[in-house]
Amino acid sequence: MGSQIPGDGQRRSFLRLVKTVEKLDSWAVAFAAFGYLHKKLSVVPFQNLVTNVGFGLDSTHTKFESYVDEIPLGTLKFPLVHPVAVAASTSEMRRESRFKSARWISYALRHPIDVFGRFFRYATYLLRR
Repeated sequence: MGSQIPGDGQRRSFLRLVKTVEKLDSWAVAFAAFGYLHKKLSVVPFQNLVTNVGFGLDSTHTKFESYVDEIPLGTLKFPLVHPVAVAASTSEMRRESRFKSARWISYALRHPIDVFGRFFRYATYLLRR
């Protein structure tokens, strides 16, 4: 299954997640694994159209905030332009993987105090468990 996921970072991350799936209360891992195994595609808009408010100690699944997943909300431009063909975009998946990796590094360099605060809150959370 791993060879079907383009982008080294995404592949490693997903395979790590699959190994811990038994401990998770999430439908998303099974859904993604099914898609990869059966060569299914998911529609992904170019702009982020949702705001995830489920980060934090009180959340159900994501106990710690993730500055990589805090993507600014975008908007749709009308009229919508649909692609001529439906196909997997491995180049886009690789670009997304590189972008996410770069955000981990660049955010920490640009916002060291925020990253330290998040690390401190996470360490405090782990100690309370």
